[in-house]
Amino acid sequence: MGQTLFQAIASNPIAWVDVGYRLESKVIFRDAMTHLVGRYRELTSKPSEIGSGIGLPLGESLLASLPNPVRELVEAKVLELQQTCQNVEQMLVTYYPAGLHRAAVSNRVARDDIGRASYATDIFVWMALALFRHYIGFAIASVCQFFITQVTCIDSVQGQTYQARDGGYEFYKMIEEGGLECLHRATLASFHNHFPMSTKGRAVFSNHLEAIKEAAKDYVKVSKR
Repeated sequence: MGQTLFQAIASNPIAWVDVGYRLESKVIFRDAMTHLVGRYRELTSKPSEIGSGIGLPLGESLLASLPNPVRELVEAKVLELQQTCQNVEQMLVTYYPAGLHRAAVSNRVARDDIGRASYATDIFVWMALALFRHYIGFAIASVCQFFITQVTCIDSVQGQTYQARDGGYEFYKMIEEGGLECLHRATLASFHNHFPMSTKGRAVFSNHLEAIKEAAKDYVKVSKR
C-alpha cells in the first residue's frame, strides 16, 4: 500500500499536495511537494484539456486551484531550488583546481614562481578546465541549437540545467554520479582531433579532467544538504 501511494503521488503531485494539505498529512504533503517543486516546469507546461483551465496550461490551471498558502509555498520553494541550482552552476564555472593557484609574496619571478615557465607546466590542467567549462557553459545556455564549433560532442547537454522541464534533475544527477558522458576518455576523439597530444599527454590530460569532474561531484553533493 505504501509504494502504491507514493507512486500515485509521483504521478499527480499537484492533486496530492492538495490532499495532504486538507488531510493535514505531513507525509503526503511533503512527498507531493518534493515532486511538485522538482517537476514544476514540466507540470505547469502540460497542455490543457479541451474546455478546462480557462485557456491556461493544465498544470497552471490545477496549481491556481490550490489554496493560497500551498500555492505560495510551492512558488517560494521553486525559487529556492532555482537559486540553489544557479549557485551550483556558478561554482562549476568559476572553479579552479588548487594546484593552479600562485602566491605572489615579493612579486619577483625567481622567488615566487610566477613566471611563464611556471604556468606552462600547468598547460594540461588549463586545457582540461577549459573543456569542462565549455561543457557546463553549453549546458547552461538557453538558446536551443546544436553545437557546431567542431571541438567536442556536447550537443546533448544544451539547456539541461534548472531551466529544463525536469528542473535539471538528470543533468545534476549525471554530474554527481560522475557521468558527464561526453567528457569520458572514449568520447574525446573529436577534441583530440583539434588538439592532438602524445599518448602520455592524453593520459595526463584525462587524469586532470577526471580530477575536475570529481570536484564537480562534491559541489552538487554539498548543495543537496
